[in-house]
Amino acid sequence: MAGASLILVLALMLPRLGVAQDGEGDESTSCELQAVALRNACGSDVMDDLWESRAICQNNPDDNEREECFDEAEDEYSEERQLCRDQLEARNDLCDELDEDRYFVELDPADFVADPLTIGAGVTPNPYFPLVQGYRWVYVSEEDGETITVVVTDQIKMIEGIPCLVVNDVVVLTDSEEPIEDTDDYYAQDLEGNVWYMGEIAFNYEDGEIVDIDGSWQAGRDGAQPGIIMFANSQVDTVYRQEYLPGEAEDAGRIISLTGMGESEAASCDNDCLITDDFTPIEPDAEEQKVYAPGVGVILEIDPEEGEPVLELIEFETP
Repeated sequence: MAGASLILVLALMLPRLGVAQDGEGDESTSCELQAVALRNACGSDVMDDLWESRAICQNNPDDNEREECFDEAEDEYSEERQLCRDQLEARNDLCDELDEDRYFVELDPADFVADPLTIGAGVTPNPYFPLVQGYRWVYVSEEDGETITVVVTDQIKMIEGIPCLVVNDVVVLTDSEEPIEDTDDYYAQDLEGNVWYMGEIAFNYEDGEIVDIDGSWQAGRDGAQPGIIMFANSQVDTVYRQEYLPGEAEDAGRIISLTGMGESEAASCDNDCLITDDFTPIEPDAEEQKVYAPGVGVILEIDPEEGEPVLELIEFETP
């Protein structure tokens, strides 16, 4: 028992010592070691889920149903283990593209717009992500049957000493207007015009009731770091983190064009669209392209495989 305990302690110490595991090599970066740690955490969660499922199956009095339940639990376990491996690969790929060791951001409140409500009223907004109080966007996703309404409110939230504008984002089922998600996003614009994503609180609904706040995070809490949501001066091929809370919020983006074209019901751009490719290692197969029109913001989201819009701006209102 003592020997087993010592092995466990040493295993837990390896990442702290900077020693890679599972053949990662002795020169692994902190970014890569984080990826391994998150893969291990994923594996533990998957194993927990398997044993809990087996306990539920064991309680079924019907022999055939019980065996079927066991088989389904094993199949799900295999699928989730594969997802853990895919996430590890995706995180390592992102580490390579970012060419970073640790992602640790130190922001100075003095570098940010002191009163975010002056953006658009004395302070020039970022053209592709205008944080102007009262701006309102309405999007539809026919594929998902959802309508999303985004509004820049007059609320300010202080995060790490930085004043952030609260942008409310409500998702409803188009047919029934039943809420799916109600989110407050926190954005801050610095004096150079970059827009930082500082966190969000997301209320997720089922049948009209709040069921969880999954996806919520805030810079400075539990290891969360802010990310860039839009640069003041974007460069093609730039890869960047949009948010960072390991295992919860790992969205990243790549700028693929500054001279794109796009047209939605409410707005269009011609040879001056900014287009990003957005992705997250948490969902390795999930990828979308966003088309930004100057002075408006996102006008389309496109499935890069199909080349078809999955989200379209149908209304854009200014004060």
